[in-house]
Parts: sequence; structure tokens; C-alpha cells
Amino acid sequence: MYDDKPLLLLFLLFKKIFITVIAMSIAMVLMLDEIERFPLTQINQTIINAAIYLAITVALLNVFQTICLFIYLNRPFRIIYLFSSYFSNAALIAVSVIRITAYPYMYLGVFAGSLGLAMLTYQVRQNRQYYFEVEL
Repeated sequence: MYDDKPLLLLFLLFKKIFITVIAMSIAMVLMLDEIERFPLTQINQTIINAAIYLAITVALLNVFQTICLFIYLNRPFRIIYLFSSYFSNAALIAVSVIRITAYPYMYLGVFAGSLGLAMLTYQVRQNRQYYFEVEL
């Protein structure tokens, strides 16, 4: 997808791997926190359970996006890549904000998600014709 920009491709590869590791570590922290706080009770915390699954989804979407970096994408898959990138970055911010007071390194998730959203927005504004094939 970024054949003409090898440095950007390398940076995005490391960023996607970094975000995948962050998302999985956040999911593990949330799971361990839930086990420690409520080991015997059946208290159902919907927000924490949703955050765990959302963090795992973010990690899987970043694996998909890493694969998409190295293959040619036609127009529908470019749009799917774009929306999955927006969703995964926004979801990473949401998951991190849920327990930001309990774990200080959740700020890493907020930073990584914000960086991803900013870079993606800039990239779409610069290459709008590539993604949407719209005449400006």
C-alpha cells in the first residue's frame, strides 16, 4: 500500500506492532484486575467486560492493518482499512480512558490512539483521491 514510501511503511509497521502490544497488555491488565477484585462473586461489570473484548478487537484489527500495509488494496479494501484504522484508534483511546486512574501506563494507550488518529487524518487529507477517488 505504501510501496513508494519505505520509511513511512517501516514506521507504520512498528507503530502497528506497538499498538497491538499495548492493546493486548491493556486487555491482560483489565482481566487480571477483574479477577483480583471479584474472584468469587458474580458481579457483572459490563463496562470492564466490554473494554476487555474491545482491547482484544483493537489488537486483532492492528494485525489486519499490518497485513494490509504490505499488499495491494483495491478501493473497497482501502475504505475498510481506513475505517478499521479509525475505529481501532478511537477504541484504544476509549479502552484506555476507562481505567486511566488505576493504571498510569494507560496514558500510553491514549497517546498511541491520539497519534494514530492524527496521522490518519493528515494522511487522508493529503491523499483523498487515493482513498475515495474523488475529484477535488
